[in-house]
Amino acid sequence: MRLGALALLGAALAGAAAEKDEHREQIKRYEALLNTSPDQGEVLYRLARERALAGDTPGALDALDKAIATGLDFDIDAESAFRPLHNEAKFMALLDRALDQRLVVRRSTEAFHVAEKDLIPEGLAHDPATGAFFLGSLHKRKVVRVGADGQARDFTTSGQDGLWQVLGMKVDARRQLWVVTSAGEEAGNLQGTSAVLVYDLATGTLARRYGMHNVTAGHFFNDLALAADGRAFVTDSRSGGVWRIDPGRDGFTPLVKSFTFDYPNGIALSTDERRLYVADNVKGISIVDPSSGDVRPLPHPDNVSLYGIDGLYAYGPDLIGVQNGAGTERVVRYRLDPGGTRVVGLEVLESRNPVFEIPTTGVVVGTDFYYIANSRLDQLTPEGHIKSLARLEPVVVLKVSLR
Repeated sequence: MRLGALALLGAALAGAAAEKDEHREQIKRYEALLNTSPDQGEVLYRLARERALAGDTPGALDALDKAIATGLDFDIDAESAFRPLHNEAKFMALLDRALDQRLVVRRSTEAFHVAEKDLIPEGLAHDPATGAFFLGSLHKRKVVRVGADGQARDFTTSGQDGLWQVLGMKVDARRQLWVVTSAGEEAGNLQGTSAVLVYDLATGTLARRYGMHNVTAGHFFNDLALAADGRAFVTDSRSGGVWRIDPGRDGFTPLVKSFTFDYPNGIALSTDERRLYVADNVKGISIVDPSSGDVRPLPHPDNVSLYGIDGLYAYGPDLIGVQNGAGTERVVRYRLDPGGTRVVGLEVLESRNPVFEIPTTGVVVGTDFYYIANSRLDQLTPEGHIKSLARLEPVVVLKVSLR
């Protein structure tokens, strides 16, 4: 064998060893996450994939079995990492189970679309007085108003009033638009700066700005819930806590201390305002006391997954969630017990819709739920740029009846 061939063989073996080391590191990471949330279906699925790639067939089958048991809808038949398992009887049985629980639900219709393809939208709000919707842009750092006539116009310009990425938005009873904005990697040394801006919809002007600088710690405000008395509750995905804004006061009061959650995102206030529901990518949904900040998990059946939720909304006694993790691009309704302290059932409102490209957030309007169907978050780089080969389409907002 020639020296050049030997060198190539050595390089290939070294590459294979490095790849196996990488799989082992990922396996350790996912196993550590499962210590916190053993029924996290997406983590179990990713763990099964890494174990399969590392050649651990029994371990891969065990993790896959547990992932399917969470009730999530995984395309295990399309995952190339599982091809070596196709000769295993247990894998074929798992595949049958996965196909049996595969659910295609198409109840949504298009409410409107916005032709501006590179918005990369995340937040959606509605003004009941005019029928207008407000769409927030991560990429262009602005808010777009879509009138009742379907016409889209800029409500703010890019970066106006110190806007960074625009995330959660809500309209309150005083016709004020609350806008959550956070600075990511695109902001350079300002990364970690976050704010909540309040606009007067009657005049279109900024009424108030609540800012959180990154001097002491980085923040990433993500979503908010509003109480009738003027309080606002804001999730901080980077610090892992929840902040409260009190009417007539500047600044923020910590409601849930930092690092209580891993990545809190969607947040909803129960209709009686006695409970906050906070969605965490790792810990699922928790119940937070809006006065004391006490946190407890929301119990649920084993085959009902509370993970991978982006937007979260109260509707009567129930919760509406937009799931966009692995195997979870769907809109669901969690049926709660009369006290709102336990999930007793799940209704899938929409799943496997061909328009879906990472659905994110929405808004309840009467008996309908409107939501962003194709945010295309994966087409944005960490630095805030559109990827060079990005596939972009007009933004589609769908609606589904909650009756």
